[in-house]
Amino acid sequence: MQRQMALYLEGIDLPNPTDAFEAITRQTILQGRWPLDDLLDHDDLDALAGAYTAYLARQRPGRISQVGERDEGLITLPANELLDFYA
Repeated sequence: MQRQMALYLEGIDLPNPTDAFEAITRQTILQGRWPLDDLLDHDDLDALAGAYTAYLARQRPGRISQVGERDEGLITLPANELLDFYA
């Protein structure tokens, strides 16, 4: 839910994950019907996050950060700043 919200807030055309909370009622809980159909699964979120990071690297390189050693390989993250702990 957290990753879907992060992508949603970046403007990716996804369902708002907090809408699932609005659909949870006493009745849906008692009936065991959890309204989670609009939440993407782990693999879909991985693919979208990777594609979004690649898009930023190409179109908005100021909005990415890279960590690691160039000769060993860099990890590219969709964040324009990293905490000092990670840099």
